[in-house]
Amino acid sequence: MAGRRMWAGDAVEISAVCADPAHRGQGLARRVVHAVSATIQADGATPYLHVADDNTPALGLYHAMGFVVRREVHFVVLRSRNSTAI
Repeated sequence: MAGRRMWAGDAVEISAVCADPAHRGQGLARRVVHAVSATIQADGATPYLHVADDNTPALGLYHAMGFVVRREVHFVVLRSRNSTAI
């Protein structure tokens, strides 16, 4: 699956790219990223996405599809003492 989320000027984020582990390696993520990217471009916008720097399979896919690193962003995950990440 994949979708659209944030708009920043003429750029639209491709978000929530996921593939069931049992079906990885079949080109499904490539197909959905391509489809979402094509609709963004048809609307006259530029597609972009974000990915964790340790997500090697996703990085490989996105680079192979022509995406390039434009900026590094650092996130902080906060956790309460009694729960999981928020």
